[in-house]
Amino acid sequence: MVIQLPGDILFDSGSDKLKADGKKVLKKVADVIRNDTTLNVRNFQVAGHTDKEPYAGAYFDNWGLSLMRARQVLVFLVSPEKDDAKGVPLGGGLNTSHWAAAGYGATDPIAGTPDAQTRDEMQKNRRVELVLQPNVEEMLNLKDLAGG
Repeated sequence: MVIQLPGDILFDSGSDKLKADGKKVLKKVADVIRNDTTLNVRNFQVAGHTDKEPYAGAYFDNWGLSLMRARQVLVFLVSPEKDDAKGVPLGGGLNTSHWAAAGYGATDPIAGTPDAQTRDEMQKNRRVELVLQPNVEEMLNLKDLAGG
């Protein structure tokens, strides 16, 4: 399972600062995960993705930006549940032991190719994904494969 969040909901262009509307969306996602007894104990990876446009900001390149965006989402999701003075959530209250972050830069587009993307394709590629990690024990029984 992959929960795909468009980058423009979460971040301004070239920024790793979560927008207020993005925090509200992430809080709703955290509520669903926390309140589902199956999902709440599973492992997730927060995967950051960018478009192919060169980035030369504080994080040097698209990989750096995508990783910092994934980190910002992860930190929000595992921060304590509370709101700021304006009612904007500051955290999702999820268990830190079930979360990791990864940055893919522009290497894993869902539209176009790493070398050629239209403006519309670039918009689709700027995203953060919450990837439910597979439970290998559920996928196959290694004892059965070994014959005993």
